[in-house]
Amino acid sequence: MDFEVRPVRDDEIEEFVYINAYAFDRDRGPAAIEEAAAREREWYKPESRLAVFVDGRMVARMHLLPFDMYLNGGAVRTGGIGGVGVLPEYRRRGLTAALLQRGLNDMRESGQVISALYPLHYELYRRYGWEIVSASVRYSFSPDDVHVARPAPGECRRVTADEWPALDAVYREYAANHNGSLARDEFWWREAVFGSGRDSRDVAVWELDGAMRGYVAYGTRSFSLPERFMPASTLWVRELVALNGDSYAGLVGYLLHHDLQERIEWTSSPEEPLLYILNDPSKVKTEIGWPQMALRLVDVPRALEARPCLPVADGARLTMAVRDVVAGWNEGTWRLEVTGGQLRAEPAASTADLTVEVGTLAALYAGRLSVREAARAGLLEARGEQALEQAGNIFAVGSSFRCLDWF
Repeated sequence: MDFEVRPVRDDEIEEFVYINAYAFDRDRGPAAIEEAAAREREWYKPESRLAVFVDGRMVARMHLLPFDMYLNGGAVRTGGIGGVGVLPEYRRRGLTAALLQRGLNDMRESGQVISALYPLHYELYRRYGWEIVSASVRYSFSPDDVHVARPAPGECRRVTADEWPALDAVYREYAANHNGSLARDEFWWREAVFGSGRDSRDVAVWELDGAMRGYVAYGTRSFSLPERFMPASTLWVRELVALNGDSYAGLVGYLLHHDLQERIEWTSSPEEPLLYILNDPSKVKTEIGWPQMALRLVDVPRALEARPCLPVADGARLTMAVRDVVAGWNEGTWRLEVTGGQLRAEPAASTADLTVEVGTLAALYAGRLSVREAARAGLLEARGEQALEQAGNIFAVGSSFRCLDWF
């Protein structure tokens, strides 16, 4: 089957959003498609849209979005992949692979040295070099059943989207110390964080002595219960960012003031300290969720150089062989050396101290998987204890990986 992969023209956007609506079981009526097309034109730049055409007909699509992602305090240029969809009559013909391959080429040319996505089919994306780097936990509890174990100085107030610059300053301070955070602009704050239309949300900030020290973004969803005349509602937490313990406790306490809500639901990371500040954690239903973001190194040497190293890595030296059957430019052996937190990666002809697949390398890069655990699971080959120690120092991280944004 012959096909073409290319950017989408403006007059093809209705087809582009239709495939997304079909793939993700959304309204495909004319009015819904027109609304989605208008939102597509507003939200995304033309160069972010890629599609596959067979005999002139669009049959598959993908978004390719530019981000900066914080890792060990540095901003790494990232290509976010989203909205991958293929019409059912054209599935299992290699069209997703063609989109991903074109995306890798485009990202490399644009200087996006890593790529991130939220996979629905983990096996598929692992096949092309993406690997899981984060996980989730869902917390669910009644605001009547628990309280914060200690009082917190400060006060809470709700804000509008016009205060996004102050929120962004808090977020940037948080993001510099939390791997996986994405840099945000005004549009992202207004549309993705505060929401718009049917998906609007509230945002409240915690202040002490006039200084903003944290915020929480949340929304409510109503539902009917047969035993109740009035609808019930759930408060769901989009994100909670706190710069210290007082603001964390204060914001959680603020959420608990919503005692007319039936439940509070919060999907976060396994590292969330919520259970440690509540008086009775047994009242909180905790469900281990699903793996979340997957990461890939698009350009191995440039990605390694873009990610700062911690002080423990200073002076580390290592030769590392990388296997990458999809992006052949990453294949080879690289000499790694760290000086003053900066890693240099150059081609090497010597025998490798460490041999790793590009997917496993992504998990090491994000700090989700340690070098020693990868070796224990047979996911890499190392020439002795010194190689493991040097690699462990190079890939050390200052925080767990967690991204607050979906795309």
